[in-house]
Amino acid sequence: MSTDDAFFDGPVDVGNLKLRPFSIGSMTACRKLGLSLFLGHGDALTTEEMQRQVVAFAWVQSAPLATVQRALREGTADEYIARFEFEVMPSDLKALEREINRISQLTEAAVIDTVSRETTPDPAEPGEF
Repeated sequence: MSTDDAFFDGPVDVGNLKLRPFSIGSMTACRKLGLSLFLGHGDALTTEEMQRQVVAFAWVQSAPLATVQRALREGTADEYIARFEFEVMPSDLKALEREINRISQLTEAAVIDTVSRETTPDPAEPGEF
């Protein structure tokens, strides 16, 4: 399976949750919620903060899309996430972490694949300055 194909797998079952494929919208939601774990800045998180971010990510990826969009727009996502925590089983955390690691690796590979590969003109070519 290519890196691109992995983003089109469809929903993924993780514990009792069904997660949507990760998208540009997912990355935007992660930025809006300050989920450093998904933005490459999650090295020194406390256990509590790590859990909060994992649960917030699971909510973003599994709650109805219209609800996620409205909550992000209205600034009420934290309230939804606090309620959503009661739907996440402790046994699901490891499976969520594995899925997050898989997504992170695929996202990193996809970003690397799309980096511009512009060539610089050879200064020795005639007519070039």
